[in-house]
Order: sequence, then structure tokens, then C-alpha cells
Amino acid sequence: MKTGSIVQKAVKTWCWFYDRAEMHFLTLFTLITGALIMVEIVIRACGLQGFRWMEELGRFMLVTTTLIGCSNAVKSNGHMVMDALYSVLPRRVSNGVRALSFLISAVLYLYLGWYAFQWMLKLKEIGKMMESVRFPSYVMWVFVAVALITMGGRYVIQFGHGVVKVIRNEESLPTETEAEVNKAFQEEDQ
Repeated sequence: MKTGSIVQKAVKTWCWFYDRAEMHFLTLFTLITGALIMVEIVIRACGLQGFRWMEELGRFMLVTTTLIGCSNAVKSNGHMVMDALYSVLPRRVSNGVRALSFLISAVLYLYLGWYAFQWMLKLKEIGKMMESVRFPSYVMWVFVAVALITMGGRYVIQFGHGVVKVIRNEESLPTETEAEVNKAFQEEDQ
């Protein structure tokens, strides 16, 4: 067995594990937070004081699940795109412009991830605690930094695929949105 195939298998295994962990985190965290919000509503409807920490947890949940979901959408090419430019340009130029947009996105999200990681370290250094539950604030930023860095990494992979498509002059597969629009036009023509 070649070293390259061992490395490829290890990377694929790691990606599979990470994707599963990401989806389980999203699902479980959303379910638990949703259940807690329902309990909070019932408690407040009964005229009792709700959980002091629920608002902070809700804000954290919103930001974290949004960023992790966005990272996941990069992998599945599920982000909305302005594809009119891609469809009117010649194939190779279109692939080049798309690859360039992936590169810009990769740089942006890797920078934001690095910044979030630095902020997390600063929060840990100063010992910042969440006000409602006296829990270290930096722990919440771990998820934000990982989601942003993962999103940047996934855009790097998309950029690499885009460069290969430019070199080979391959046709890009349509995104989910493009496929839906094409299907709607085909149904309309019939």
C-alpha cells in the first residue's frame, strides 16, 4: 500500500468523523436548547421566574449553530449564489471566477477564525466568566473559532476543485439552487 493512499484514507476517515460529530452537535444542541426554551415558556406562563442563563445560552446557540451550519453548507455547496455571471461567461472563465470567489471566501473565513481563536485566548487569559452562570466565556468561543476555521478550510478545498476545473476545462456541477432553477424552467417549458 502506498503512503499516499494511507494518508488519503486517514484524511477521509477524519473528514467522515468530523462531519458526523458536527451534525450530531448541531442536532443535539438544537434539540436540547429547544426543549429548554419550551420549559422556560411554560415556567414563565405559570408566573414564575425563568432560568437566568437561558438568554445567554440562546444567543450562543444561535451563533454557534448558524456558523456550523454555514460550514456544513460549504461542504455540500448549499450556499445561495449569484450565478448569473457564471452562466454567461465561457466555461473556463466561469470556473476561474468561481475559484477566485472560493479563494476570497477561504481567506476571509480563515482570518475570522484566526481572530476568533485569538479572542478566545484573550478571554481565557483575563478569566472572563459568563455573567449568568459563572462559566468561562472562552469555552463558547472554541466552537465559533472551529466553525470559522473549518469553513475556511472547506473553501480552500472548493478553491482547489475550482482550479482543477479551470485546468481541465470541466463543466461545474450545478449548485442546489441552480439545479432547482433549471428544473423549474424545464417544467415551465413542458
